Amino acid sequence: RSTMQRLYWAYYLTKNKERSIMGKTALKTVKNPQTLNDYCQGILSKAKVTGKKELAAFAEVYFRGLPLVEYDFLNDKAVISHIQSVYSVFQTSWKGDVFVRVHNPPYTRHTVAEVHMPDQPFLVDSVWSEINRRGLDVHHTFHPVLLTKRTPSGEVKDFTDVGQRAEKDQTFQPESLVHIEFDR
Repeated sequence: RSTMQRLYWAYYLTKNKERSIMGKTALKTVKNPQTLNDYCQGILSKAKVTGKKELAAFAEVYFRGLPLVEYDFLNDKAVISHIQSVYSVFQTSWKGDVFVRVHNPPYTRHTVAEVHMPDQPFLVDSVWSEINRRGLDVHHTFHPVLLTKRTPSGEVKDFTDVGQRAEKDQTFQPESLVHIEFDR
C-alpha cells in the first residue's frame, strides 16, 4: 500500500473504531486491540508456542506504537511466525558484528531481509537504497532499536526499548533490528 493509503486507513480506523480489517480470526481472538502490540500480546497469550513469555516481552518492544494497519493482511499464525523469526535473529549469540538473513518465509508473499547490528545512522536508508537500486519495491519496514545487555559469549541477558535509556546503566548497548519485506 502507498503511504497515502495507509494514512487513509489509519484515519478511517481511528474515526470509526473499526477493527475488522485484521480478519475473522482476530475478531475471535483479540477484542478491540488499539495497537499491533495489543493484538500480538492477545494472540500470544492464547498461542501454543515455546518461550511464550520471552516472545511476548520481545513483541512488546518490537511492535511498540505501530498501528494495526501495518499488518492488516495477516492472520494470527502469520504474526506469530513473524515475531518468532525476528526474535530468533535477535537472540542468536552475537558479538557486535553485522548479521543479515534474507529468506522467503511462508507467512508473507514477499522476500524478507533481516539485519541485526549495532545501531548507527542511515541504516534503514542504506538497505532501502540497495533494494530500490535493484528495481524492487519495499512493502513493510520494522526498525526497532533495543538496548541490550549480553553475556561475554553474546547471549541476551536483558533488553528494553531505547526510550528507557535513562533508566539503564552503561552495560546496555543499542542494537538495531531491521525487518524489511520487498518484492520477490
